[in-house]
Amino acid sequence: MLADNIRLLAIKGRLVSVGRNAGRVGECNLDEVARKRASIIGVTFRTRSAEEALQCSERFAAQMLGAVSNGELNRCSIVLSTSTGWRMLTHTC
Repeated sequence: MLADNIRLLAIKGRLVSVGRNAGRVGECNLDEVARKRASIIGVTFRTRSAEEALQCSERFAAQMLGAVSNGELNRCSIVLSTSTGWRMLTHTC
């Protein structure tokens, strides 16, 4: 899965690893990462304080729960956290 995601990245693309449903280990071609000048970013809540996790959850709830309740946000949605808040990208399964 990691190699496929890197293959699909645009030049200067960013791959953000949020969950590890496909496992903790993935193989990739580092030459392809370098060729694309790609960034790979990993995030986790495990190293956040309870206060940080609560703030993040509250921000998400305030800005995105409407999209969940009306069906606009689903398992195939892509949601970005930006400096100005949460943003959803159009995506279909």
